[in-house]
Amino acid sequence: MTDVLLINSIDFVYEKKLPNIGQLILRDILQDKYKVEYVNFDYLNYTKELQYKSSAKENIKQFTDYILNKKPKIVGFYTICNSFYVTIKIAEAIKSINKDIKIVFGGPHATMTAETCLENFSFIDVICLGESEKTILKLVNKLMKNEDLKKTPGIVYRYGGSTIVNKPCELLTNEELVNYNVYNYKPFEFSKNDRIELEVGRGCPFSCTFCSTSMFWGRKFRIKPVREIINQMVKINRIYNVKKFSLIHDMFTVNKQTVHAFCNILLSEKLEFEWTCSSRIDALDEETILLMHRANCKGMFLGIETGSRKMQKTINKCLDLDDVQNLISIIVKTGIDVTVSFIYGFPYETIQDFKETIKIMEEIRRLGVTDIQLHRFMVLPQTVDTNKIKNKVYFDQSDVNISIYNTRIYDDEAIDFIKRYPEAFIQYHTFSSEVRRQYKRFDFFHSTVMSAMSIFDCSIDYILKKIGWELLYEKYINKIEKMFKIQQSYRINQVTDKYRFISESCKFIKEILEDVAYYDKSDYFSNILKFEKIFFEFCEEKKKESEYYHFRFNVLEAKRKRVLIYDSVYVKFVYLDFEPRIMQYKKKKVSSNNS
Repeated sequence: MTDVLLINSIDFVYEKKLPNIGQLILRDILQDKYKVEYVNFDYLNYTKELQYKSSAKENIKQFTDYILNKKPKIVGFYTICNSFYVTIKIAEAIKSINKDIKIVFGGPHATMTAETCLENFSFIDVICLGESEKTILKLVNKLMKNEDLKKTPGIVYRYGGSTIVNKPCELLTNEELVNYNVYNYKPFEFSKNDRIELEVGRGCPFSCTFCSTSMFWGRKFRIKPVREIINQMVKINRIYNVKKFSLIHDMFTVNKQTVHAFCNILLSEKLEFEWTCSSRIDALDEETILLMHRANCKGMFLGIETGSRKMQKTINKCLDLDDVQNLISIIVKTGIDVTVSFIYGFPYETIQDFKETIKIMEEIRRLGVTDIQLHRFMVLPQTVDTNKIKNKVYFDQSDVNISIYNTRIYDDEAIDFIKRYPEAFIQYHTFSSEVRRQYKRFDFFHSTVMSAMSIFDCSIDYILKKIGWELLYEKYINKIEKMFKIQQSYRINQVTDKYRFISESCKFIKEILEDVAYYDKSDYFSNILKFEKIFFEFCEEKKKESEYYHFRFNVLEAKRKRVLIYDSVYVKFVYLDFEPRIMQYKKKKVSSNNS
């Protein structure tokens, strides 16, 4: 029997998913007094303790059975927008079988929809708002004894037929955050090559109109003392023998002095940890970037959002776009991997605004950035932008944001349920605009192309430079729509892993490349496409043995410099660490007329 069961959001992903730090903190707070267990169903599927079924209904039943077999008294669900429907249905199923189990929701989505959820879903007993470290033990004590909740801060609950919103909890200070460091990641196990997430602070001081982060954390920026962050890394390294860390904070670099102090300690103490973080362009300069590189920063996430100066002001991002390419170029030259993210389909965005975003995306790609993301604006609860258009949104099954919607999960019953409670499920709704109509599948097309870059990067760069994102999209929109429907048709247990999407993306892009090659007979494109198609065939067959190929041009130089140099080269295709690699095997100089 378990006192408290904490359930993470369920994303139906097949790769190894990292635990939710917040729920591990709550587990650590409660476990001195109660028997507490943290459950991550995606991780259970990864370890094959249970396996995904083909439909959402079957999965909801098996997840419910798993929870009930633990005989919990309280079940706490972490909620985010993309998995909220599944979370709701599991909670409903639990309560229908055992009404004595207390159901508690927390996390961003439940926080932003708390009152409407309690008013519509009788099976939810309590919703915790925002941070719960200061209230979770008080709440569980009260629930275990069936006591009045009116003096418990930071919650929404029912009393006498009414929904009661208690006063909010005080947010943790910088100094208080260090009391909640996580060192016990069970049930997760790590190898020395894994990357561990490390919470280094909370909150974002900015107020972008599309973002829910400032709503959840109250725009109160906090960061742990630098020495404490370093000590955490050292201790986790001793426990798990891991040297790679993702520093979890929406805006780690906002305080230049803090970042410099962190980097200087890593360097002075010769701590060879690898780390990644999130930042903003206006929170960086060349000195900081170079110092981060010397301190072994391996990756950085940058949200640019839009290439339109007008939209930068409209969404209150307010970046100086003149700085973007210069600073990204510096990051790329250091060797730090950078992910650059954009959003389109904002309210009030025009076709010209989006064309400017496409232009800057193309320019950033030419700088050598290999990970460029494009997301369609999502109607998230309680954001400034959502509040501007909430009376104009509607449900259209063909137009739900692809990042949260797939027909393998959302059957007719699910759709009816979502339509019945529009305020609780506003993220599944859309609105009409010229950009969203004309570029309905542009985000899907973009993600497909970027996935295929792992094989066809040279060929793709060639046609993007010659034709451009926009004309490619317009020319192949019918193929894109067909590919989208195929992807949506997979059942849950058919989506084996991320490599299936990469494989399907490569097949799709290969058709487009071959179509372009029919008209474009340039020597460079013909040769590089031929090479990349051979490499793709090798990857598809997943051969254990290395294979050797002879090419009449320098393949590796062509990939590095995007030029064709006639130079007889032998290359080896091989799998290293489960990843396909291209290696030069033997090179013999020949004259171009013999090629």
